[in-house]
Amino acid sequence: MFFDATGRNDWNSAQPESSRSFFYPSLGSSVVVSELVKMPTVIDMFKLRGSWTLFKNAFDPFAINKTFSTTTSAWNTLNSASYPSKLIGEHLLPSTQRTGKLVQQATYWVNDYISMLHIMISTITTDR
Repeated sequence: MFFDATGRNDWNSAQPESSRSFFYPSLGSSVVVSELVKMPTVIDMFKLRGSWTLFKNAFDPFAINKTFSTTTSAWNTLNSASYPSKLIGEHLLPSTQRTGKLVQQATYWVNDYISMLHIMISTITTDR
């Protein structure tokens, strides 16, 4: 049985200071079932792999920057423009997605040839 854990931290200068840093953890594991359980002679190796990760996407810098807002006919026929005093989305968090995957991998002997079979059992992605 094998287990793998990783972590990564990114900093995005376009994000507000309170949400500038984000952490990406991931976990993975695999087990060679054929080493633990007696398999039919046709199956040389049978392995199950699984993984889970959380990844984040920062917002586009132009989507969170200050912009002028305009008003038409503010003073009779004259237009006006104003600049906001606060950043848009000061407390914005990056979008977060979680993904999990389970894969079956097997090596078969058929007529003196090795055949490999990979089956994706499930992939799950959720947004926050």
